[in-house]
Amino acid sequence: MEFDDDPDQLIESDAISDLFDNIHVRPDETKKHIVADIALHGSDIYRAAVFYGNVMVEHIAMAKSGGRDVLQKINDLRARHGVRASAVIYDADGVGGFIGGAGGFIQGAIPFHGNAAPIKLNQFDKTRTFANLKAQCGFMLADDINEGNMYAKGVKNEDDRESLTEELAHLRRVDVGDAPLKLKPKTEVKADLGRSPDFSDLFLMKKMYDIQQSRRRAKQRDLN
Repeated sequence: MEFDDDPDQLIESDAISDLFDNIHVRPDETKKHIVADIALHGSDIYRAAVFYGNVMVEHIAMAKSGGRDVLQKINDLRARHGVRASAVIYDADGVGGFIGGAGGFIQGAIPFHGNAAPIKLNQFDKTRTFANLKAQCGFMLADDINEGNMYAKGVKNEDDRESLTEELAHLRRVDVGDAPLKLKPKTEVKADLGRSPDFSDLFLMKKMYDIQQSRRRAKQRDLN
């Protein structure tokens, strides 16, 4: 599927196409993560993906079912790839209703709150201002894909590739003048796509870890 670039589209169309063939990006087995989108609303499926650094090596799509079934599949991914609980990132929206009153999500997993404040690398970090954490991750994801630094190795099915391509093309900024950088609201993206952009959200949420790592490195440099 082809898309025409427009000024508000954050990721170049050619860069999205390259995402599926960026064989120069090597998997980093020291940085394994699982990202799960299990929000209740806007989709008929749950998605989860395994990343080795900037390489997405496997993903699964699960029909909506009992919460325990979904947790079991995510834990199966953890066991297969050797991913610790604290390296699991999940969309926190709707999780309470998803799990119900008994138990909870994977203990130690990291919740992603899109409307949370952006993460500052240090007290002097004013190079960019973002409306929220989701915008910060979205702009970072766009930078990485445009620069050829990500590889969707695990996306083999043509229908999946088309879905991810379409969703990434709808990652767009909102012109707010001098106000903090903002993404096009998810409600509008859903209306344009006719579905929730769950697949691209996996890549976006993964960037929270990268931002946190950059912050740790910055702090270490300050200490030295």
